Amino acid sequence: DELGSPEGIAVVTASRFGDRDPLAAEDFERVVRTARDEIDAIARFYTITLESRGPHVADALRAVADAPEGPLVVHCFVGKDRTGIVSALLLRLAGVPHDAVAEDYALSGPVVGPLVDDWIAAAEEEAERAFRRRVSAAPAEAMLRVLDTLERRWGGAEGYLRELGLTDDELARLRHRLAA
Repeated sequence: DELGSPEGIAVVTASRFGDRDPLAAEDFERVVRTARDEIDAIARFYTITLESRGPHVADALRAVADAPEGPLVVHCFVGKDRTGIVSALLLRLAGVPHDAVAEDYALSGPVVGPLVDDWIAAAEEEAERAFRRRVSAAPAEAMLRVLDTLERRWGGAEGYLRELGLTDDELARLRHRLAA
């Protein structure tokens, strides 16, 4: 395949964002910069993603449902945002409690740090460094807010995925992968 993966390993690419949208990028920056704190920034960013990028989120979940049997890795550039959203949906679909999902998500914080430290330090102004620190955070409370939004608006992960058009068969295949 195009990524040059080792023999026997299937690589499936599913973009959570689709093509770059300058207006969406501006909206993201505005939301993050005007948020009260990093918890509010991340929760609002992820909620906007669920609302406005649903078809791409659905594509990522379908990629998991359709993946060949065997080990499966879900990842993105840094491993926090796209991976965090997809993993949270999968874990909730498997019945993992909100607190455990949020704790799992927060584990990415210490791992992300070394990956973005140079990027944060390279910002020329303190306001930009603060912005970069904010978008790099992985607070459990932010994920809890996102999960609460999923419950209130869609009745949970399954309701959200059904609204995006995932079928009973696709949901069953996801649950089977998660239980295997």
